[in-house]
Amino acid sequence: MGEWRVQVSVWVSPQRRTELEQCAGRAKRTLANFGALSLEWGFEQFKVVGSTEGLLKYKIRSASGIRSALKTRSRQAGGSCLT
Repeated sequence: MGEWRVQVSVWVSPQRRTELEQCAGRAKRTLANFGALSLEWGFEQFKVVGSTEGLLKYKIRSASGIRSALKTRSRQAGGSCLT
């Protein structure tokens, strides 16, 4: 059947938008594409956890832990928005 495109609006602070644009640029993606990927990933996480409360309680590695884990990959890939 193919994909259907729908518009999704999200309110973010100007600082967050700048961060998102920078990460999208480093990933060589448009802000819309980066946002769609983020939304898809987040929704998959939601389906696993089952609730927004579960998402908020879900523990992930700290940003510094993620940064150290990505350093090797980011060198090979040419950068990361977390470095």
